[in-house]
Order: sequence, then C-alpha cells, then structure tokens
Amino acid sequence: MKTGRPKQTFYFFSERPRRVSRQSGWRPNMDIYETDEEVVVILEIPGVKKDEVEVVQHEDRILIRGVRYPQIAEKPRQFHQIEIVCGSFEKEIILPHALRGVPVEASLSLGMLTVRLAKAELHERSRANRIRIEAEADE
Repeated sequence: MKTGRPKQTFYFFSERPRRVSRQSGWRPNMDIYETDEEVVVILEIPGVKKDEVEVVQHEDRILIRGVRYPQIAEKPRQFHQIEIVCGSFEKEIILPHALRGVPVEASLSLGMLTVRLAKAELHERSRANRIRIEAEADE
C-alpha cells in the first residue's frame, strides 16, 4: 500500500505575491482546474462590470486586473457598517511552458470571470495579447 503525498496537479501555477493595502484594493478569490481539453481559471468578482476588468496574455503570464466601485446609489448621510471592499485588484498567473501562447477565451457571468486556456500546440507569441471578455445579457 502506497502512502505519502497525493499528486499535485496544479504545481505549475503560482500567483505573484502582492501587498494589499487599504488604498490598493482587494484580492478576489480564484479557482484553477484542468480538464482533458483546457485549463480553466475562475475569478470571483461580483459587482465588477465587463468594461471594468481586463485579461492580458503576455509571454508566460496571464494578468487579470480591474476595479470594483462602491454600489451606493445615493450619497449616504451616515455609514453604519462597511464590509464590501472596493478598489483595484490584480491577479497574475505564471503559465507553464506548455501553455505559453495558447488560445485564451474569457467570459463574465453573474460576477464570475471564467478564463479558458485551450490545451493545444503552441501558437506564435506576440508582445501582449488583450483578451476580449464576453458577457451574458445579465451583465
């Protein structure tokens, strides 16, 4: 019977450490998983509109950055509680060699940004490739 550590599938992904202060914003939660055909990154960004987020593929990295603005409809007279963090955010994913330059698709639905990296042959690299984000009618 084998014992020891289970095989770690996502050893090749890492996020650049980044200090977050009150001025710099927040850090959305992120999941990364792999299927037979693609690698999928899901970022939890409720309250962020399609035009307030961008996904950029550059060499060995995927950079996701944007901003969440306060959802206050009118000028408040007094705040009683503030828990929803707003401001800019940035996530950087370092890609393994096999995924550098592959086709990337992004979509935003119900506050979840989904970035799909197709497992395919390497494609010609460009200096930077901004990914168009598709949004469903509810966004």
